[in-house]
Amino acid sequence: METLSWFLATFLSKGRIILYLTIITISIFVILYKKHGKGTRVSGCLWTLLTTIVLFVALVIFVATTNIAVNSIGRPSRVDVSSIAMLNEEQVVDFENTILHFIEQGILELRDTMEYAERDERSHAYNVRLAERPKYPYDFMIRRVTVFRNKEAAIHNVQPRINPPIRRNTHYRHIQNNNNTSALLVFPSMDVSPSGLYLPSDNRWILTEVQIGNVVIATAEVRPWHDLRTNYTTQFIEMLVEASMSEVEYDELDG
Repeated sequence: METLSWFLATFLSKGRIILYLTIITISIFVILYKKHGKGTRVSGCLWTLLTTIVLFVALVIFVATTNIAVNSIGRPSRVDVSSIAMLNEEQVVDFENTILHFIEQGILELRDTMEYAERDERSHAYNVRLAERPKYPYDFMIRRVTVFRNKEAAIHNVQPRINPPIRRNTHYRHIQNNNNTSALLVFPSMDVSPSGLYLPSDNRWILTEVQIGNVVIATAEVRPWHDLRTNYTTQFIEMLVEASMSEVEYDELDG
């Protein structure tokens, strides 16, 4: 599996595919010119112009097809957030304590804390990241852990909406559970190059927002376009849920 991933990443990047497409198109027209173009009234300049036009059309089709397949149609996120449905009412209410516990234990590294004005629906937010990153072969980021003043505001924040702030991809799956938890799973997407060619990058972005009580966790995972295996966002959410359930059990034993 690792060998296959290396092969795909090395030889099937978007840039290399365009290079292959260019070489194949030019080669075909060179062969056609040698067989049918020489000795005819059609000049070499016209053949060159025809080759350029065909190559341009082929590249446009490739870029358009890639964008439509990845960013317009897309495939559903493989992030599994079913574990949050197992939390009971007490665990949901105390979920922020789980985050603080992870910070105290050194599992999460606290970079800074942001406090919001009283008129803001947000109370405060933690900027954290995983303290140990080597076991994650691809970039996994905790974009923000936001604590809202009430659960209604947290639920509203995770619900899909058309108005700003604009999300990276308009395709998503929204999950609402009966235990005051929800999630927004944005379909994986690829950034488009800023060069104006609209060529998607080789990195697939997986954005996830999870609401547990009045806490909202936003994560992002950047993976190679060809890697569709089990994602690390799922493992992170499951780790939080397991710790939250264990914490309540320990508190009950201490009491």
